[in-house]
Amino acid sequence: MRSFKKLTAALLLLTVLCGGAGASDYKEFTVEEMVPLVEKNIAEAEGSLLEGAASVEALLKSPKTDASQMTGKWNELVEQVYNGPAIKELAVSSANLLMALENARMDPAQSSVKGQDLAVGRSVYQEAEELVDFAREVQSVGEAVAWTLRVNRHIESLEKDIENAPVRVGAYVEEMRAMSASLDIILRQGRKAFDELRRGQATPAGAREEFSRYLSYIVLIKAMTQNAAVSLINTSKYLESDGSWVIPGTEFKRMEVLAEYWKDAANLYPSIGRGITAAAARWAPLPKASWSSYLESGKEFTEVYGPLIKGDLFKGIRHFEGKNYAELPMVVFEAETTVRTVLSAVVEVEKDLEKRKKALEDDERLMAKEKDEVARLEKEYGPETQRILYRAVFTRGQWFDRMTNLILLIEQFEKSGSTDNPIYRKAREEYREFEEERNPDQVAAKKTWDHFQAKKKEAQKKLDQIVAEHAKRKTGLGLEPVIKGGKL
Repeated sequence: MRSFKKLTAALLLLTVLCGGAGASDYKEFTVEEMVPLVEKNIAEAEGSLLEGAASVEALLKSPKTDASQMTGKWNELVEQVYNGPAIKELAVSSANLLMALENARMDPAQSSVKGQDLAVGRSVYQEAEELVDFAREVQSVGEAVAWTLRVNRHIESLEKDIENAPVRVGAYVEEMRAMSASLDIILRQGRKAFDELRRGQATPAGAREEFSRYLSYIVLIKAMTQNAAVSLINTSKYLESDGSWVIPGTEFKRMEVLAEYWKDAANLYPSIGRGITAAAARWAPLPKASWSSYLESGKEFTEVYGPLIKGDLFKGIRHFEGKNYAELPMVVFEAETTVRTVLSAVVEVEKDLEKRKKALEDDERLMAKEKDEVARLEKEYGPETQRILYRAVFTRGQWFDRMTNLILLIEQFEKSGSTDNPIYRKAREEYREFEEERNPDQVAAKKTWDHFQAKKKEAQKKLDQIVAEHAKRKTGLGLEPVIKGGKL
């Protein structure tokens, strides 16, 4: 039975390769004819595979990051070697040999062929089939080539980051040191100007001009500090992740599976020349070597950015030492609040200074509450929440699938003429409910959605009220509104 199946497959293959030749074009091959031809094709295929194996080894060792030099070269190898002319010719001649063997076994007239010649023929056929199977199965190495390309690219990226680390980290340090020094100067000069004002040694107009200049400097420093904080937070989060998320370890596990297959090629394909299976075995350690290089680059990457990860980047820098990256802007914000408070007090009178400061503190507390409330409203009724709710209420019932199944059921009954069947009538009614949106699940979903929209409208009114009250209060304090509002 097994030989019959192989013979059938061989006949189908020959039919395709010969362009569907008719019975008159058929040529019956003999074992004596086919064995030398198949042996010749085996030698040619093995030579081609040996050359291809060397090219594969070079690809898996290559540090190149250009796809045309990696996956592009692999595609060429597949076309020229693993699915190339030598393998195709071997597959055809092997199929012809199988037919010849079957003919010799079944035809008494060829009894002289039986015995040792048949055994040799079967051995040659087995070797040819293993070689063709190997050429097909080993094409999974394409995964490893593509994976190696990704690893090479990430190693290159990490190495560039490592090379730039001294400049990048140093830029953060120098920037914060310069801002700390500027804050010292501003605060020192500000205290001096305020003392002179209290002693009557400076006019309110002169003090106002001076403090306005200080405020513009602080606003600039605050913006720079905020940008630095965001950059530091994002960078530290990435570094803390070790970069391992870029190429998951599960992908390397897949490479290990392929490596085990390559190492075991000699056992899986015992009839193939040892040179070919030995070449495949030499591929096995190469993905691990690439992975080790990647991990080593990641380790070095983490080491050079260690101070940034630990938060020790600003040791010895006044104002910013020991602060979390998220707290850096607050240092400048406190200085800004102080300068704004003094500036507001200068345009009035000294006795109003405490009143003004308290008003600003109250404003900060109120603004914090307003921000929290705005954030809550946006979270509960914003676009993302609306999208999630919409998917939940309108896709939970899987109406489309249910309607599709009903249509199929209805069509089956109508084709069979069984339209009097109660199941058919029930299906028609249920489908009509869906079309007219009377299905209980649809009604419940719409009710939930309408309730959400009503609550969202109330939330929008509340948001508008918060924005209006905030703007009025800020304007009264001589400040620009922070909360701008918008549509939920």
